[in-house]
Amino acid sequence: MPVRRCASSGPTGGWTGRRPPNPIQANRQPGAAGYLRRPGETAFSPFVLVVLRYEDGGLAEMAAFEQPSMFTAFGLPDSAT
Repeated sequence: MPVRRCASSGPTGGWTGRRPPNPIQANRQPGAAGYLRRPGETAFSPFVLVVLRYEDGGLAEMAAFEQPSMFTAFGLPDSAT
């Protein structure tokens, strides 16, 4: 499954609005940064970093980090429009 589609699905904890995730790399592994928009707001806020690990040609592990403070370590903005 493409990183973009995989990272944009799943529960949102009451947040609304989606935007395409930003591709990232962590420890030389592909991943995505997901932003969601809170009800009544126009900007998207950091929500989750997803890192994929492939082994033997297939997806072996998907780790999700719901720590918006980590976004700056990846050079990502703290909000998006």
